[in-house]
Amino acid sequence: LFGLMGPRRVMSGSCYPCWLSFVVAACMAQVGHAEPRIRETILAEARKRIEIWSRNADLLEAPQVRDGISLQISKKDGPCDAPGGKGHSPVTFASFDIENARPVDVFNVMSDEANQMSWDTSVNEVKLLETSTEEGVRAFAMGYPAHVMFVADREVFEWMAYNASVDTEDFWVAFTTEHTGRLHEKYPAMPNHQQVQNCLGAYHITRGSDGNVHVQLTQQVNPHPPLGAFFSGRFVYHVSLGVQVDYINVLRKQSQKQATLGWDKSRLVLPSSLAQDVAGASSEGGSFPFSTSVASLQLWEAGRPIGLAGAVGPWPIWALAALVAVSGMAAMRFVVLPHRRAACRSMALCPEEQNEAHAVESVAVYSRPQDLEEPRHDTGLE
Repeated sequence: LFGLMGPRRVMSGSCYPCWLSFVVAACMAQVGHAEPRIRETILAEARKRIEIWSRNADLLEAPQVRDGISLQISKKDGPCDAPGGKGHSPVTFASFDIENARPVDVFNVMSDEANQMSWDTSVNEVKLLETSTEEGVRAFAMGYPAHVMFVADREVFEWMAYNASVDTEDFWVAFTTEHTGRLHEKYPAMPNHQQVQNCLGAYHITRGSDGNVHVQLTQQVNPHPPLGAFFSGRFVYHVSLGVQVDYINVLRKQSQKQATLGWDKSRLVLPSSLAQDVAGASSEGGSFPFSTSVASLQLWEAGRPIGLAGAVGPWPIWALAALVAVSGMAAMRFVVLPHRRAACRSMALCPEEQNEAHAVESVAVYSRPQDLEEPRHDTGLE
C-alpha cells in the first residue's frame, strides 16, 4: 500500500516507492525506532536545563563562587516528589573547571558507577538493577548516608543515560528518579533507608577555551529533610554548599588520577550501545514528561508552600533557636529551680535564700521607728 502511494512521509520515517513487502516492513521498523527512548528523553531534558535554563537570569539567583566553582539556585521551586506527593524543590546549577585531565577522563569517572564508592564518600551503596539496551539506559539504586543521629539514610532508584562524542570531546551523564515505578515494583528497597528524589541531574563535560575541562551540572533534589515543616530542599541546599564544594574537589582529584592511567582518548568504560546514539532513534525527548518546567518555576511561589517549609536563608534556624531558648528558660523557671530549692531546704537554706534572709533582716534593723526618729537634745529648760 505504501509503495503504491509513492513517496509518503509517515510520522518521522520516510518510505520511497517500493513494491516489495520486505521494504514496507523496513520502513515500518524505521518508524518504530523514531519513538523517543528513555535515554533520549533524559538527555533532551538535561540539554534544555543546562543550555537554556542556566542562561536565563530571570530564573536564577546571583551565583556564589567558592574554590573556582560557580553555584546558582532557581529563584522559585518546581514540583519534585514521588508519585502522589506535593513536594517542591529548587533547580540548582554549578560550573567549574578541572585542570590536568581530559573530558573523557571525567566522563569515565562519572560513568564508572561500579568503582564510585572507592572515591565518593557521599554514597554508601551502589547497586546496578538492570541494563536496558532497548531503552539505552541503566538503572541503579544508590544509598546516601545521612551522617545524622536518628535520621535514616537516603536512597534513590534512578535511570542513568549517557552520551559520548569522542571526536568533539562532548560528553553527557544524566539521571532521573522520574517514572521509576516499574523499578520500585520489581526491586526491593534498601532496609532502613528513606526514598528521596533527584528529578533531574546532569553533567555536561567539554573542553574549555583555556584547554582545561569545563563541567556544567544541574540537579533538582528533594531530600525529604526531617522536620519538613521547618526545613525545605532550598534550606538544605544553602546549608550544604560546603559539602557540594567538597564533592566537586574530590571529583577533580579522581579525574586527574584517571588521566594518569594514559588511556587512549577513545577508550570508554561504557559499551557503545549506551554511550552513543542509535541510528534512527529520535533525539527529541518525549517518552515521558518531567514534573518541573519553566512555567512551573515561574508560577510557584518559592519559600512558602507550608509555614516555614520553603524559607530562604537562615531565619528558620533563628526561629528554632529562639524556641529552644524560651523552652530552656521555662524549664529553668518551673522545673530546675523549684527542685533545687526543695533539695537545699532539706539541709540548709539555699545561698540565694540566705542572701534574701540577710537582706530582710537588714531592712528590719534599719527601719525600726526609733532609729528613724529625730535625736532629742537636752536643752536644760525643763
